[in-house]
Amino acid sequence: MNPNPLFYLKKYWHFEQFRPLQEEIINTLLQGEDVVAILPTGGGKSLCYQLPALMMEGTALVVSPLIALMYDQVQNLKKKGIPAAALHSGLSKSETLHTETALSQGEYKILYLSPERLHSEDFIELAQSVKWSFLVVDEAHCISEWGHDFRPLYRKIATFKEKIFFKNTIALTASATVKVQEDIVQQLQLKYAKTFTQSTFRSNLNYIVQHANYKPNAILEQMEAVSQIIYCPTRKATEQTAFMLNQQQKRAVAFHAGLPSHQKMEIQKYWIQAHDVTMAATNAFGMGIDKPDVRKVMHLSPPFSLEAYYQEAGRAGRDGKHSSAILFYNEGDILQLKADVEQRFPSREWIKKSYEAVCNYLQIGIGEGMEQLYFVGVQVISKRFEIPLFTLLNSIKILEQNQYWIWQNDDKSWHKAKFEVERNEIETLQNYFPALHHFAIQLLRMYGDILHYETKIDLSQIASFTQLSFEQVQQKLNQLHQQEIINYKPAQSGSSLFFLENRININHLSLDEKRIAFLKQRHSERIQAMINYIEDESTCRNILIGKYFGETQINPCGNCDNCNKKQQSQNTQSLQENIFDFIKNKKEMPISDLYQHFKTIDPALLGQILQKGTEAGMIKIQGMNIIFAL
Repeated sequence: MNPNPLFYLKKYWHFEQFRPLQEEIINTLLQGEDVVAILPTGGGKSLCYQLPALMMEGTALVVSPLIALMYDQVQNLKKKGIPAAALHSGLSKSETLHTETALSQGEYKILYLSPERLHSEDFIELAQSVKWSFLVVDEAHCISEWGHDFRPLYRKIATFKEKIFFKNTIALTASATVKVQEDIVQQLQLKYAKTFTQSTFRSNLNYIVQHANYKPNAILEQMEAVSQIIYCPTRKATEQTAFMLNQQQKRAVAFHAGLPSHQKMEIQKYWIQAHDVTMAATNAFGMGIDKPDVRKVMHLSPPFSLEAYYQEAGRAGRDGKHSSAILFYNEGDILQLKADVEQRFPSREWIKKSYEAVCNYLQIGIGEGMEQLYFVGVQVISKRFEIPLFTLLNSIKILEQNQYWIWQNDDKSWHKAKFEVERNEIETLQNYFPALHHFAIQLLRMYGDILHYETKIDLSQIASFTQLSFEQVQQKLNQLHQQEIINYKPAQSGSSLFFLENRININHLSLDEKRIAFLKQRHSERIQAMINYIEDESTCRNILIGKYFGETQINPCGNCDNCNKKQQSQNTQSLQENIFDFIKNKKEMPISDLYQHFKTIDPALLGQILQKGTEAGMIKIQGMNIIFAL
């Protein structure tokens, strides 16, 4: 095996050199040491563990909370010829069995694992027989109550490590305050970990905060024929924004979690390939999207933390070229940020009502539901049980933090099918429905296991293989289902819940009130930090962000709105001094001579300076002459 990481970088990733800190992190891992890596969005975190996993004996285990990102990573690795797989709650039993069998036989170099699997005694027993290389904790900020996305199941990683042997551990995240970094080290029991932190400073990124009472006009003023993202607070806002831009002859698409899977894939592909299309999206968009030429990221309203804003804004200018991150706000946004602290932590009664409503909607009886995955229509539940939508969503989140279930917002929901008849019975279709018979045979050719096991099917790939439209494929699958040839389960859009416990009587619902109070206080502090960032009109934006994450040695960027205002102020002050010195030397002169001498200066600005001088008693204007006031 070639001992040089650069060899693998060129062979599998086709890059000639590493990005900053990647090579140092990889070499540290290869030497068997623990690592904490804080690399910003677009910094190449995944390669830091994927490449050494290739070089080391055994399988690297990656704990990640994002199922959609797991899927994308596995597909990308397979395209490179790197054997990889994922285990999560969205898999069928046959898929899980197939993956676990291949894992036990050492067929993978990388296995992605969702946090709920740390609960599973069956997986722990299997894991004890596997030869592992090292452990990867992705989105490591999730382990810390001080972080912006705390997930209690991450706390089980340390216990899991006590039962399974790993040579070493690497924890990765895009952003972490000093307190979060300390908590990551403590919770993962990394006694001698080397920490690699890339500065938050982005010299090519121009941060701008802009007050906007009417945001559609503000957006239009910033529009250019470049690749852009506009982050919107709601699904409805994404569609309204995209519609408004298209009405103005600007190419735009909308993206949110409520769209069908195939539509999301088509929109994403279209945007990635284009160089002048605007993506209006909720924060569901962006994870794992490596598009280097995004020139602008705009926020229609402020996120609820600087961590979220820094990561989302950081999707602009990954190619190192000049780019902008523009945050629009008004007084209503500031009030909404402040109100969110109370909205995000509903009363105990609302939480109990939400728990009961979800279970009733899903028709889960008391004592049932554990380790089952359910798709949830939160808007339907909200209306049917008369619970305000945000109250319901936040109650679901608190119940997750109290380990009743896992809330997945990023599910890649799949179409699934299984043949319900034997192979010879399929042939009888040829006599009555030849086109349907042909389609069924093509399905068998694409998915060999579909005759015996429930199998995930990709309707876009089927359409391409059969030369049918997406709608025609759906139609034929439904026809086969109606004739009981196959059992077809269409993909479901939206979010899902994976129950960690059976449903309990509502009176026995137990909540950690002390932890909830702590999380509420932390959220209040993050909200205030976001407000401070918005309202500060004098400090360099890069310095504000760096200070929040614990950096102290950052110089003013010279690009952001505050740096530009400071520079303009200094320029105006210098110009003002030059004008008054000129007048003082002349003592008395026609005003037209002054305008002629400073003809390169904007006349409006010159007029403002003269007015200031008059008000300050430094000069006096009389008729057409300027007299210096002694």
